[in-house]
Amino acid sequence: MKKILLSVVLATTLALTSCQFDDSALWSKLDEYGQSIKDHEQRISALEELCKQMNTNIEALQTLVDALEKRDYVTNVSEVRSNGEVIGYTISFAYSDTITIYHGQDGKDGANGADGKDGITPQLKIENDYWYVSYDNGATWVQLGKATGEDGKDGQDGNDGADGSDGADGEDGDSIFKSVTQDDEYVYFNLADGTMITLPKHDKENIQFEDLQVKAICCKNWDTNNDGELSYAEAAAVETIGTKFKGNTDIIAFTELKYFTGITEIPANAFNGCTALWKVKIPEQITSIGTYAFKGTKNLTNITIPNQMTSIGEYAFSNSSITNIFIPDNIILIENRAFESCTSLTSITIGNGVTLIGEYAFYGCSSLKSVAFGRSIISFKANCFYSCNIDTVRISDITAWCQNSFDGTESHPSQLGSNLYINGELATNLVIPQSVSSIAPFAFYNCDNIENVTISEGVVTIGTSAFEECSNLVTVDIPNSVFTIEKAAFYDSGAQLKNVYCKATIPPTIFYYYEAKSSYSSDYLLYSDKASFYLHSNLKIFVPRDSYNQYISYTTYEHSVLSQTNWSKYKSYVQPYNFQE
Repeated sequence: MKKILLSVVLATTLALTSCQFDDSALWSKLDEYGQSIKDHEQRISALEELCKQMNTNIEALQTLVDALEKRDYVTNVSEVRSNGEVIGYTISFAYSDTITIYHGQDGKDGANGADGKDGITPQLKIENDYWYVSYDNGATWVQLGKATGEDGKDGQDGNDGADGSDGADGEDGDSIFKSVTQDDEYVYFNLADGTMITLPKHDKENIQFEDLQVKAICCKNWDTNNDGELSYAEAAAVETIGTKFKGNTDIIAFTELKYFTGITEIPANAFNGCTALWKVKIPEQITSIGTYAFKGTKNLTNITIPNQMTSIGEYAFSNSSITNIFIPDNIILIENRAFESCTSLTSITIGNGVTLIGEYAFYGCSSLKSVAFGRSIISFKANCFYSCNIDTVRISDITAWCQNSFDGTESHPSQLGSNLYINGELATNLVIPQSVSSIAPFAFYNCDNIENVTISEGVVTIGTSAFEECSNLVTVDIPNSVFTIEKAAFYDSGAQLKNVYCKATIPPTIFYYYEAKSSYSSDYLLYSDKASFYLHSNLKIFVPRDSYNQYISYTTYEHSVLSQTNWSKYKSYVQPYNFQE
């Protein structure tokens, strides 16, 4: 019997090896089966993730309900992303546990495929506290994982897939939550059935402080009911914060200051020496910031000045790290050294109400590059922009600008920059209008962009150093109305200044520097001792032909004073000119 069986096996083996067998179809089937298993596993993995998200949403919904009952509030909302897309949000509460909410995602287009059977939509259900999935209309079920919510409903049958064509766009994925939105006061949870759950972003009675050390100081001083919290009512009742925060090097943020609606000023030294403070919100009703109020706040980079403010006190922001500042229109006065040594300050915009900038107001602001001035500026005190590096000045009203006054003998207005913009345009050909009676000292000092200056009839005085160091100035037209050309008015404009047309029929008083001997101090070279014009071989001063002899007839001069006789020092540069032609 064994011999017979062995013979059969041998015969079969020989037959198989002696003929050629095509197994490609078999391998093709195996490949299809393998791909089917792989797709099946991917689908199960995706559904497991979906179930996890659904479980998370169920738990999140319960937390939201509990938060409502506890009168809890939201402290933070952050996005949850996957592959660069927002798939949900993480919500933090003051007292409840942090939750994550997933919302439905749009389905993607189906891939191209061969002719096949009708597609089946997977069905999900919860049974005995576990998620199950079926791919054969409920004939068999595969366990996915532990469920936390109520029983799910069976899925619906899918539509027939079109032969060999792209599948249609999938519908939005199932989710308890449709969307999560927020504004400054509330977070809105929109459920799939249209229900809206609204939670506040702050305690309705008590202030939620970002900085617990700030909270401790506030509660110590103004918690009148001793409940360990500072209510909005308690904050509103405070009339001054005094110096309760002065010198505290640990506090970092005080945005809740905006709720102190009963104070009208930030008092002197309020935050002086608070070196870690980087964020503060000044209440809108504040009208003044006192002396040294924010001095030395080396981490304070941004500050918003309220529109109601009228003055900024001495040293108010000195040695702080603010990067730019906007001075609103209601402010009239920027006091001495208000922004001294703010080395991170790069730009300032000064509103239309400012009439005075005090001594050294922006002294040592070494990064300051751009300044825009309002229409009402009247006076700059000594050295207000000394040791700055301003290269751009913007003004809107040239009449007001010409009447500005730079005070002090060492105001160094060269720091006001080399590029002047008037109403947004670079002032290359400058026209001083008839509305100007005098050009103030240093009004256009160091404006390198100016090439030609035309001064309209009506101007009486050209102030000290008004156009000093305008290195590209070529031509100046001076009207008959001018009586005085003060010290250094056009001094040190280099060899570029070639033609000065002085139409004054009566020679204006003019200045010529004192010629010190070598044994004298070199201090005579200060700007106060500079001649009205920088004299060089190419300079020509054209005067009315009928007045030419009067200009050159002086044989003496009065050094270091304004005098008509000083024209004797300009004699070789003066030429007659017929202005009638």
